[in-house]
Amino acid sequence: MTKSRTTEIKVGITVLIGLIIFFAGFAWVKNWSVMSSQYKITMRFPTSAGLKTNDPVTVNGVKVGVVDRVIIDGNSVLVVASISGDVYLTVDAHPVIEMLELMGGKKVEIQQGVSEERWNPDNILPGSVNPDIAGALRMIGDAREEAGELLANSNRLLVSVNNVLGDTVVQFSMKSTLSNIDGVFSEMRLMLKENRENARRVAANLAGVTAGLDSLLRDIRPGAVNSLDRVNGFLAVSDSAMRELTALLRELRGSRGLLAKFVSDTTFADRIDSTLSKVNRLVNEIQENGIITRIRLF
Repeated sequence: MTKSRTTEIKVGITVLIGLIIFFAGFAWVKNWSVMSSQYKITMRFPTSAGLKTNDPVTVNGVKVGVVDRVIIDGNSVLVVASISGDVYLTVDAHPVIEMLELMGGKKVEIQQGVSEERWNPDNILPGSVNPDIAGALRMIGDAREEAGELLANSNRLLVSVNNVLGDTVVQFSMKSTLSNIDGVFSEMRLMLKENRENARRVAANLAGVTAGLDSLLRDIRPGAVNSLDRVNGFLAVSDSAMRELTALLRELRGSRGLLAKFVSDTTFADRIDSTLSKVNRLVNEIQENGIITRIRLF
């Protein structure tokens, strides 16, 4: 009885250890963690590009979580992922769906930005998709179709050009045009040959005129400088005289003398003018009639 019970205990312990190993391996495959905390992030992509649940999520190449759900949202796709709680994303972080391996598999690579401000997990992080081999082949196929259309258009253009150039009227017009152009160039060469000597003389005359102007400028430069100096001196003297005249007028206006009164008081000036007129008339009468003097004696 004791031996049978011992055997049962050994079998139970073996099964328990096997279950523990199984669940530990399953948790490792599913990236389950009991000790570390995680939080959810939501990313928006134009397409899932084959991304599936449990695909890895990396930050700067280091695995930090897995994809939980892939949801269609209008013309785009929302990807919900769980990442480690000790990883903080920046506000300028950018998720990209990339190839996990050369022959298949996908992952979400989150590229951290340069900002130090943390991103709020309640917001949606916009991302993009890098083309894989299938996408590259699709792009090559699209480019091939566009290249085919381009070649077809080029072929039609060449046919049209051939038709135009094959027309006898066009050929005659082109020949006439080329002949006229050749005649124009011949006349231009002849004209240049005939006027070459004249052009040389004109160039020599221009050089002489330039040299004469340069010499004239050198000759008149000292006189011009002296004239400018004199003008500057005259302006300085005029400015000084104006300042002195202004000061004199201010003194006359502020003083109470006869001259100041004559300058500022118009009534006084009129009285002086009237008095001078009377004195002038008196002098004229004396010159014409003389002076009559009456003397009374006691």
